[in-house]
Amino acid sequence: MQRTNKFPMTAAGYSALQDESRHRIQRERAHLIERIQQAIADDSNLADNSEYHTAQTEQQTNEARIAELEEKLARAEIIDISRLAGDSIRFGEFGG
Repeated sequence: MQRTNKFPMTAAGYSALQDESRHRIQRERAHLIERIQQAIADDSNLADNSEYHTAQTEQQTNEARIAELEEKLARAEIIDISRLAGDSIRFGEFGG
């Protein structure tokens, strides 16, 4: 059985990832779809349509980031920093 690693973060960090995810899904995705549709309308010869290829590449990048954000949010472990003591925080294993 594969163990799912948690992704520790503060509540503020979690909220920031949620905001970015929402923006990329609701705004950026729609904007890129419009750009692709407009590029096709301007020049249906897709092989030579640089705007189409640029928008398509940006769309792929946006979708990859959305997937990354969703994965981080799904594995999030919210750390309540008010309950921590000391002046530094370390995650993971350290030799020593």
